[in-house]
Amino acid sequence: VAAGYVQQKQVVPSNDGEVLLQARDDFTGAYRAPEQSFKLFSTYRFNRLTLGAGLRWQGPTKSAWIPVATKQVEEGLMKQDAFYIVDLMARYRVDKHFSLQLNVNNVLDTEYYQHERSYISGAPRNWMLTLNYQL
Repeated sequence: VAAGYVQQKQVVPSNDGEVLLQARDDFTGAYRAPEQSFKLFSTYRFNRLTLGAGLRWQGPTKSAWIPVATKQVEEGLMKQDAFYIVDLMARYRVDKHFSLQLNVNNVLDTEYYQHERSYISGAPRNWMLTLNYQL
């Protein structure tokens, strides 16, 4: 079993005027990560068969499109609601040299953005079948 939890406070600068050009990345950087995220992964082995599952949850996020003034920040926020993703894994050890593994990612086909500022969708449901050989 592996688990992780992150909680962080997002900080908005108290600048009422223009945001300096060189400070823009730092300013929008305060919005890049969710305030909370949680990951849980586990596997269980039955003789030659190993089964695993993972859960990834991310709280809501928001970010600004490189703001020029504080008012634009509040009006121009891009937001993404909280979401979770479920992953599954099955591995079968054929013999001491060969194993076959199937990973299914985003089993529920959750729609989300890799990063809300880019509007690039995260990976849809996908799978990978692997044949592994060890000496």
